[in-house]
Amino acid sequence: MVSGGLGSLQIPTDGNWAWGYPYHTESQGVRIDAGTAKRINHRSSYEIRSVYLDPGLSLHREPIELTESVDSFQTPHIEAPLPFEHTSTWKPVKEIGIIVDDLDSGFFVEQQNISSNRPSRVGPVGWLRMPRLDAELDNGLPYRGSGYFFEYRPPTGIWSRLAEHNAYGNFRKTIAFVYVRNALSKKATFTANIPQTALWNLDYHLPFVLDRDGQRGLKYNLTVSDGLSSFNVDLDVYNRNLGWVEVGELDLDEGEIQVEIVGTSQRGPLWADAIRWTKDEKN
Repeated sequence: MVSGGLGSLQIPTDGNWAWGYPYHTESQGVRIDAGTAKRINHRSSYEIRSVYLDPGLSLHREPIELTESVDSFQTPHIEAPLPFEHTSTWKPVKEIGIIVDDLDSGFFVEQQNISSNRPSRVGPVGWLRMPRLDAELDNGLPYRGSGYFFEYRPPTGIWSRLAEHNAYGNFRKTIAFVYVRNALSKKATFTANIPQTALWNLDYHLPFVLDRDGQRGLKYNLTVSDGLSSFNVDLDVYNRNLGWVEVGELDLDEGEIQVEIVGTSQRGPLWADAIRWTKDEKN
């Protein structure tokens, strides 16, 4: 569902013999009014496992990757094709619990002022291409784009933001990222308002699978605080599945609760995507 606008699909056609990646063709534009959904039909002799939605003049920064699992594919149909587009009754899945995303007002990163200078142009590549002149901020964090070598890159140890299709997000799917070498110097904090004193389950959203040998034993160090007391929690992120990962169950009082990312157990990537609080209904 797109909030009113004109979009199009980038659809793979066949494999690129040199690199193994498919070529893409652009579909005709599709108008989707606010609060509505459209179903798009496309027939191809090439097995399509993912397409990209180009949202046009929206707040997205890059095309949105749409993927399907192998189990979702059906036997090819032989009947006449349906119209390219028609109205759909699809509705977004209703979220359960209290979720704070990295783009929400409840997310905050301690970040010092950083230099926005980009590298100097050197050699033929620098002569032929115009690099980004300085850092682009995305909700206060420098945006880590997918450009070429001379594009701006945040210094080591600085939080940055990038788009990631496996991230959580209602509209834009992004994550805050920092690579921790020795110690995390600047914390990231998710703040939520808990409406009732009770046992609450905390989940953390992982946009990547960390399964390399060098990441074995990697844990995220979290502190949960209500302003008066705090709990230290370690989240083992090695070889965990994508999506929501259970952190633990905590007895919380009604009011503002902060989940601070204070470090990692060892050198490695640190992703701040989203947290979720769900009330324990068993008690």
